[in-house]
Amino acid sequence: MEIFDKYYDEYNLEERSQYSGFSKKQLVIEAEHLENALSRVLVDKTKSGKVRPWREKKIAIVV
Repeated sequence: MEIFDKYYDEYNLEERSQYSGFSKKQLVIEAEHLENALSRVLVDKTKSGKVRPWREKKIAIVV
């Protein structure tokens, strides 16, 4: 995380970031939304040539 700390300090993100006033809850929501959006965008080509999501969330199906 050192590289991120350097960036944070170098660009004074505590004062300049649009997220600096967010609560922890708001930041977690924002991070989860971003992670979910990126997971849908990133793809991995399998050996068979099929395109699949980079990270598939396992969902239990209850019958």
